[in-house]
Amino acid sequence: MAIEKRFEIYADRTEVIEQRYPAAGKANAEVRLFVRRLKDAVDTEIDLGDERDIYLARADWMPDAGGLLVQRQSRDQRTLDVLLANAADGKTAVILSETSDTWVNLHNDLRVLADGKSFVWKSERSGYAHLELRAIDGSLIRPLTQGPWVVDNLLAIDGKHRRVYFAANAGDPREKHVYFNSLDTQSPGSPTRTTLYSGWHEAVFSDDARVYVDTFSDENTPPQVRLHDQTGKELALLEGNQLDDTHPYGNYQESHRKAEFGTLSAADGQTLHYRVIKPLGYVEGQRYPVLVRVYGGPHVQYVQRRWDERWGLFDQALAQRGYVVFSIDNRGSARRGVAFESPIHRRMGGPEVDDQMVGIRWLAKQPFVDSKRIGVFGWSYGGYMSLMLLAKHSDTIAAGVAVAPVSDWRLYDTHYTERYMDDPQQHSAAYDASAVFAHLGGLKSPLYLVHGMADDNVLFTHSTQLMAALQQAGTPFDLMTYPGGKHGINNTPAMRKHVYNAIVAWLDRQLAVKQ
Repeated sequence: MAIEKRFEIYADRTEVIEQRYPAAGKANAEVRLFVRRLKDAVDTEIDLGDERDIYLARADWMPDAGGLLVQRQSRDQRTLDVLLANAADGKTAVILSETSDTWVNLHNDLRVLADGKSFVWKSERSGYAHLELRAIDGSLIRPLTQGPWVVDNLLAIDGKHRRVYFAANAGDPREKHVYFNSLDTQSPGSPTRTTLYSGWHEAVFSDDARVYVDTFSDENTPPQVRLHDQTGKELALLEGNQLDDTHPYGNYQESHRKAEFGTLSAADGQTLHYRVIKPLGYVEGQRYPVLVRVYGGPHVQYVQRRWDERWGLFDQALAQRGYVVFSIDNRGSARRGVAFESPIHRRMGGPEVDDQMVGIRWLAKQPFVDSKRIGVFGWSYGGYMSLMLLAKHSDTIAAGVAVAPVSDWRLYDTHYTERYMDDPQQHSAAYDASAVFAHLGGLKSPLYLVHGMADDNVLFTHSTQLMAALQQAGTPFDLMTYPGGKHGINNTPAMRKHVYNAIVAWLDRQLAVKQ
């Protein structure tokens, strides 16, 4: 694997960074796995097979430390094999294979039971992420969960009471709750929910699964921390985090705007969840400017019933300035199952944009929306979405902010990009269509491009190539770059404050918001 060179530009210098950052289609590092015997430092190589262009995704010890369960993923990420490896001689056997026509999602939800004879595994074979109990040879013993909902993660196993605890969205895809089911269940579709409050729960269990600490929030309730027993009974309030006058958010309670939720339909009939926040001082019959805040990429879900201490507070700040703030989760985003995620396969920038436009067209028809003042804002994948929305729909969108955007997926890394777009040598037309450059002729609305000049995730090259293309086409745009700024543009509090103030000021000017 070649070492790539990239530039980081600071206020007083430019650094050349040598980094193993293989872009899509380039050579990956060759990975090998060894077990070292500590008493004599003898190394035993684990046999990962003849194919070397693979990903070593996970390696977990068996309870007796005599073997390992190794997860080997193919380069195209359509096959994930689980290998049982002998730690003494390195020999392996494939005990389980997950395959897909698009891609297989990785996870951390493999847990071997204490007797070493069986393990819990998460699979999307049914179209949704669900837990299974499998014998150590990989054969299915029984499904532990099932239904048109998603298991987020395995939380704990209680071997004594034969229970498995997990987080999931069985009741509402916008929420997250703690459930359990028996390891011997005959009703995998009917788990028991232990969390009481509607909203979002993040749970951490004790090693013996007797108790768990639950951090609960919803869109109007900052995180509260409680101790529960395994049935969900509350044992202690550890942090109430009450919104009183002493709370950091206390002074803003009166101006806090409650979100409204709803659903729309995608082109294929799938349900799209949206959230809308109306502005402070909202008056029936008056029309307001809108900011559509978008991410749109895999592994992220924006429309959730939880307290969002970062973007949620930014939404509140915008609502207090007079904006309607809107987000919708398009196909390709997380926690909705395979059929909802997979439409972006070799089509990034297609279905996601279409779904965002379902939301934007709905907004334009609402009596509280000024349809001529709809703007978009996104960061990273969201920046890419802002660019694609402007390039494809400047007739509807008045202005857009793109921060640290991908402009061409050929410039992004192998494992992420090839999962969704495949090999660029074999699917060049798909990469061309997913790049912003193929659509720039339609970008007519004002664009504010923002990028950190030392970004080590979405490299600054994405924006320099975009700048050059826009200049060559004679397309005007506004630009803000941050010397030394990484992907989050938060090297210092001053930098962080500057980027958000600059974004809001630009939006105010473009959407005619007077302060």
